[in-house]
Amino acid sequence: FTCGCCRCVEVLDPARAFKCGDCGTEALARAQPDADEEELVCQSCGPEEPGRDRGWALRALQLEAKLTPWARSRPWFSTLAKVRDDVDEDEAPEAQASLVEGEGVLSDRHWIMDALLAARGESHPQLAIQILQRRLRVHQEDYCMTLRARLQVSLAKALCRDGQHGAAREACVEAAKYFAILFGDDHPEHLEAATLAQIASRSK
Repeated sequence: FTCGCCRCVEVLDPARAFKCGDCGTEALARAQPDADEEELVCQSCGPEEPGRDRGWALRALQLEAKLTPWARSRPWFSTLAKVRDDVDEDEAPEAQASLVEGEGVLSDRHWIMDALLAARGESHPQLAIQILQRRLRVHQEDYCMTLRARLQVSLAKALCRDGQHGAAREACVEAAKYFAILFGDDHPEHLEAATLAQIASRSK
């Protein structure tokens, strides 16, 4: 089986997006890196050239490697990848403290940055709306449809708690549309989103 979806056929991996250390533009890792040395390709500067200082790229990849075990241990990855049995719970505060460091190196599209933001939102509920909106801005591709729909539901709940029922209804309607396309209109997640939209409408 060879998948032909937009995510699988891309030469560069949009889920591993970094900030170029030279110009600040987004730099992507290759989807199938060479075994010897991994390369980050800046969308502005282009591929790395021989002799060019790649210290920023090495630091970015080191940070990614450091945070990967913690990010992979997050609950939402439990059905998508093998969860390490030896993850130390004490790694979580360290990883959350790495958010500032990550923001200087990782683009919001990077899957680890998304995990860091999600953890930040969980530990700081007062920032939930801001963080969910930030995460939604970068999950626009078709292959992000499921995640986007689930983020819309989470955003709707946060908006309802904040009294923003009109915005909550809009988020639920969009989520319900995606869930119907993905799973059918009798799926529990579609029904939850549709029900939340009705509740938000009545709460105006």
